Amino acid sequence: MLGLLFLNSTVLFAQSKDSVRLKAMTYVADKFPLARPLNIEYSNGSSHSFASELEDGTKLPDSKVKKTAELKASVNLPILRKKKWSLSTTLSYKYITSEIDLATEKERRKDEFHHHSESVNFSYFSKLFNKTTIYTASAVVDGSEEHFERFSGIISANMVLKATVQTQMTVGLLAVINPNALFPLFPTFTYRHQFNNGWIADVVFPKGAYMRKNIAKDGRFSAGTELGSTFFYLYDAHKTYAMTQVEINTGVQYEHYLGHSLIATFKTGMKNVTSARIYEKNDQPQDYLFKANPKSSFYIQAGISFNPFGRVQR
Repeated sequence: MLGLLFLNSTVLFAQSKDSVRLKAMTYVADKFPLARPLNIEYSNGSSHSFASELEDGTKLPDSKVKKTAELKASVNLPILRKKKWSLSTTLSYKYITSEIDLATEKERRKDEFHHHSESVNFSYFSKLFNKTTIYTASAVVDGSEEHFERFSGIISANMVLKATVQTQMTVGLLAVINPNALFPLFPTFTYRHQFNNGWIADVVFPKGAYMRKNIAKDGRFSAGTELGSTFFYLYDAHKTYAMTQVEINTGVQYEHYLGHSLIATFKTGMKNVTSARIYEKNDQPQDYLFKANPKSSFYIQAGISFNPFGRVQR
């Protein structure tokens, strides 16, 4: 959803008369778009220990995560686009495996989890205070390999404050229509600025912030921090539970345009988990049954994305 802001900003500053710089910027933007129609990522995390406690405050002995791996795939497809509005769909799937040495069990525990979500997104482009504003509404359903679990919604409004070849900036508000949402309402802010030395500041609040620099003709290096999350459902004794983990990933990233609308990505860095909780599906995360505080861990991630709608100019 936030990627749509940059895409619409590109449309606005594309009207610039500086055709030489415009073509160069369009070429770079199309090679590495923020929102990509098809994206597949595989990541692996290093071993780390974690402290935990139960809902009544009982402390449990420290345990250790020996290995974690994630496979993520997402598809963003346009359905219909008009001058004032557009309709699209987003499909995502995540497969997680883990091996944990629990202090309360003698054998190593091996688990696997599946999570999927599907959404239909409607965007409307208008003017507010003489500024281009994008209104978006999304209907989302998610679940596991067992069945669908929950229906929620997202609405947002984002105003384009500046859209030039060098700088794009938006500000907005996003609301999550879900009784389990940790933050049901929060502000959004995006800022992208290209400096004269070739570096690019790329900020999407609250998602993250990166400094980027194009390397040679088809590469891009980035360093920064981004907010991530892990979510899936668990089942026990005819009850459904949700596991939510909020992460801060700090590191470096390299992207390479392979041609034919393909982009390869490699990431590595440190993962810090700020919150990891298990609670009943219809409860608030604050009403947890189990809470964990993992230590920092090292991660590596490789991915490939496909952007058939891009128009790279050479």
